[in-house]
Amino acid sequence: MPKNKGDKGGNPNPVRTSRVVEMVYGRTEKDPYPDVPLTKKLQIWMYAPIVERLNQMSQTERTLWLRKAITDAAIMDLGVRLD
Repeated sequence: MPKNKGDKGGNPNPVRTSRVVEMVYGRTEKDPYPDVPLTKKLQIWMYAPIVERLNQMSQTERTLWLRKAITDAAIMDLGVRLD
């Protein structure tokens, strides 16, 4: 049951600081665009064979691969520039 303002316990308005977000969804030395800010988490439905293969990767490896695949597609197909 969700808590309302004034209820005892819990935080009805939790906020993740940028430091916490960077620790949870941080970058690694393999990040090809370290100076470009990360702004939004995407959630999409994927085809089962792709998900099965992605689940064989570690969380860090999967995140880097997905970020790279989406970024490369946006650069090639949408003409996005990351400078």
